[in-house]
Amino acid sequence: KLNEAIKILNIDVSGKRGFHILRKTRINELIRIDSSAIAIIAIIFGQTIEVIQRYYLEIFGAEKTAEILSRKGKSKLFS
Repeated sequence: KLNEAIKILNIDVSGKRGFHILRKTRINELIRIDSSAIAIIAIIFGQTIEVIQRYYLEIFGAEKTAEILSRKGKSKLFS
């Protein structure tokens, strides 16, 4: 729906605008603040764990990435 609206409104989505950047921002936010397992975040956003690792966790560095990938906590998404 968002992509349709962007097209109808003739909004320039070059660079860092558009649906993808909104999704990426939210995923990064959840990874930083949520105690959810990465598998839960991946499922919610229609990604695989491998995609999350490749495109989202790279900003955290090796040690933090290992910690994030080992999460098994309850999700704050549904609290």
